[in-house]
Amino acid sequence: MSTVMDLESNNNNNDEHGAHSNKLVHYHSLDFTADDTLYDQVEGMIAENSKILNPLSAFMQYYQDIFTASPIPTPSNVSLQRVSALSEYGGLWMVNESREVIRIGLVVQISQFGDDSKYGQYMDMNVYNSQITIDSFRRACARLFFHEVYTPAECTAEVAEIYNAHKTRFNVVLNLLQHCTTQYIDQASATDNKLYPDQEINVITFVHLHDMGKLRASEKEKNLNALKTSASIDAVDIWHRQLGHWPDSEGYIHDLAEKHDLSNVRFHIPSVYDAQGSLVHPMDYENVLVPGCFVMVELQFHLWDITKTTDGKAINRPSRIFSNMINHLHVLSDDADDLGLLLHTEALNRAKKIKQDMESKRQAEEAREIAKREEVMRIQQTMTRAKALSDMKKKRLEELRGQSSVDSMSQGELSRKRKASLGRSNKGESHKRVSGDKVTADIEDGKASYVNVFYLIGGGIRGRH
Repeated sequence: MSTVMDLESNNNNNDEHGAHSNKLVHYHSLDFTADDTLYDQVEGMIAENSKILNPLSAFMQYYQDIFTASPIPTPSNVSLQRVSALSEYGGLWMVNESREVIRIGLVVQISQFGDDSKYGQYMDMNVYNSQITIDSFRRACARLFFHEVYTPAECTAEVAEIYNAHKTRFNVVLNLLQHCTTQYIDQASATDNKLYPDQEINVITFVHLHDMGKLRASEKEKNLNALKTSASIDAVDIWHRQLGHWPDSEGYIHDLAEKHDLSNVRFHIPSVYDAQGSLVHPMDYENVLVPGCFVMVELQFHLWDITKTTDGKAINRPSRIFSNMINHLHVLSDDADDLGLLLHTEALNRAKKIKQDMESKRQAEEAREIAKREEVMRIQQTMTRAKALSDMKKKRLEELRGQSSVDSMSQGELSRKRKASLGRSNKGESHKRVSGDKVTADIEDGKASYVNVFYLIGGGIRGRH
């Protein structure tokens, strides 16, 4: 499924776009390894593209270049599963085939109707509760309603191409979410019909900023001192704002402080940036995320499946909440200075990232070379030990061969001595043979009894007559 449109190739193939169609400079064409010329490259890109695009369109073109490296996955390659690394938040996450949480970037527009979004004083803390509690703070989040960007009525073909590319990507994402939602509900239908044969499960889908204004507090006695501040909100950095700086026109926070120790309460600051790239505090959303403004959002997709107990039994109010949770948001503007600030900042970040990657590769290659040398040394040491062992065996074999030769010579000398000794005893043998002849003669004379006994038991035993 095609999700990204290649502006450069489209411009080359459509001459009717105008004389400047082929002069769009794309972000990915910059040489981020050339530190000495990177600034001038960005300035040249801005100057060249400004002949064709206004700053807002240039913002959108930059993000379109970024999106070319992250195409939207096809529905068959995604699923909703639990992710152990994100068990803190529970629920199911949309993951790819490698069980990695999917993040998708989009250029969209916040609804022009203020009532569609919620990011005021308490955001949505009191939507479901008549009064704010500690749990309300933990669940606090800003809710935003997004829609696709609409192409201006009067614009050049190049600008229309950029808008259409973002509209296409937006619709592909909607189709992906629709597919995953329908697929999950279809898979769960058998269980749903069994648990709730006469009841329809409530399904809610919305987009919100994840953990906006998240607070942590321990339950202790009264501690109103936690709301005291030493400086006004305008005099402190965004990271040092305290709970006492939060607007409290209805007195809900004050009431909480009378019942709980809020001294350790801290705000979680999400990754929401204004057009200048500055981090936005949750209490400032109303001033920055104005209706109708263009934003780049990076979404993660999450499901709360509240349809049964842990042991598989039915509950009173089953529901499924499909949440499109924002991981990152950046406001786009129609100001050339904001555009330059973004492009130069991102170019430097890209160059830094490339250097870090190159350094990591260098270190990895160096580690491989060291490991290779160690392996060669180990093999050489092994071969040396094997040769030493082989030489020792050969030496031992030589020693055994020499010893065998000596033993062989000794055995030969002994054999010769034995032969000589046998030669000297031949006369005795002749005498015995004579005696034997006499015995034979005696047999012939009829002395068989004596001679037979003597013959059978040998000459060492006397026979009987």
